[in-house]
Amino acid sequence: MTWSADLAPVVDDVLSATPPERLWETVVALDWTTVGVDETAGGAGGDVRDQAELAGGAGRHAIGIPLWETAHAAWAMTRAGLELPERGQPAVVVTDPSRAVAWGDHDTVVLLVHADSLMRVPARCRIAPDSATLAGEPAGLLDRDAAAPGDIGGVSLDTALAEEIRGRGALLRAAALHGAMHSACELTREHVQSREQFGRPLASHQAVAHALATMVLERDRVRAGIDEALDRGGPGPAEAARAAAAAAAGQVASAAHQLLGAMGTTREHSLHHFTRRLWSWRDADGSQHTWERRVGELALAGDDDDALWSLVTG
Repeated sequence: MTWSADLAPVVDDVLSATPPERLWETVVALDWTTVGVDETAGGAGGDVRDQAELAGGAGRHAIGIPLWETAHAAWAMTRAGLELPERGQPAVVVTDPSRAVAWGDHDTVVLLVHADSLMRVPARCRIAPDSATLAGEPAGLLDRDAAAPGDIGGVSLDTALAEEIRGRGALLRAAALHGAMHSACELTREHVQSREQFGRPLASHQAVAHALATMVLERDRVRAGIDEALDRGGPGPAEAARAAAAAAAGQVASAAHQLLGAMGTTREHSLHHFTRRLWSWRDADGSQHTWERRVGELALAGDDDDALWSLVTG
């Protein structure tokens, strides 16, 4: 099952076959960095399902470019009435300025959603540009105090739009995490089915089979949450999918390394490309607790008990 039937096969073909050094220019040429932005606003068209497909593909193939992040930022800018970045310029949306910003180097447009505003943070307000996330993404911290008054330009947002931008970012991050979980599960499955111990495949041992099944169950639970969020829309389901993805990421990564043993800890094996992303991305824009608390706040925000029961039961 895919989120965008038309885009899915092309995403896998391009992301798997393009050399890393040419990947960014390729996705820019394909206009994937503006997927989800209306064509009348200078974008490639499409919707959140297309953006989710890009995010899932980025996770499955462990790509080293800010693909879905730039598409999300472009969409947020047009929704806020701002002009799109220059063609080919990376962009990211930040919701937690206390954390290191992945891809937050001086060539990247950094947008900070803070309370009820969307601010474009200038390069001079970013520090430690030579650091990197656990996933290997170049990162920097935001230093808003270093900016002169009026240096950070921004636009006011109504509360609903600010929450929509945060919610879509959460949903896309969940899709990227799901993609990385998918590849970690497949690598683990191939290993336990091909390796033998005591004269039979590892997968035939009950403890191994149970651990693999748990990994797949966690991955599929995240997928179900993303599907629900895409189908229902609105605040709540996206944040719930993000919380579920954060919870599952650590479990899938740990189980994968346990089942692959020492082989899975080497740089020569490809597993680390996915598990490092799982550990890094699960906390990239807020911890599991942050998102679970947000889900609780949304669930308890209204006075309608019937609406609360409907949200809880789905």
